[in-house]
Amino acid sequence: MNLFGTSANRKRVEQLRQLDVFRDLSFNETRELDQLLHERVYEKGETIFEEGDIGHGIFVVVSGRVRVDPSHE
Repeated sequence: MNLFGTSANRKRVEQLRQLDVFRDLSFNETRELDQLLHERVYEKGETIFEEGDIGHGIFVVVSGRVRVDPSHE
């Protein structure tokens, strides 16, 4: 039995721990957080969410870029 899951899981936990928002979490706390996350790949130009949408979580950009276009109604 591998207590930390796969090496890919351990790598994700270590990546999360490098982010300021998760910096103070223990390894085990970060591992529990990782189990709640869902990885998603977005296509270029795809809308992730729009201003005013109800928030259901957080987004962590692992690679690539995100463009923010504020609405001006």
